[in-house]
Amino acid sequence: KTSLLNALCGRAYYGRVTGNMCINGQEAKIEDCMDVMGFVPQDDIVFAELTVKENLLFAGKFRLPRGTPLDDISKLAEDVIADLGLTRVKK
Repeated sequence: KTSLLNALCGRAYYGRVTGNMCINGQEAKIEDCMDVMGFVPQDDIVFAELTVKENLLFAGKFRLPRGTPLDDISKLAEDVIADLGLTRVKK
């Protein structure tokens, strides 16, 4: 299952992916759909030892552009927490 999902999302960097992909009956290219599809991997990508906010801050420090101010990362983390309705469990 994971290999199929990796191939469909353009994350199969191993082997050779061949074939056609159709969305709603129309042939499409993976590259044209990257911004509208994805999946949550089986493996946990959060640290159980950290709070929700700490996990988001950690991820932000590594995934946002170098030099992003910590205040901006913290604001983004708070926005995500609010958007996901996790305010009561953030700490």
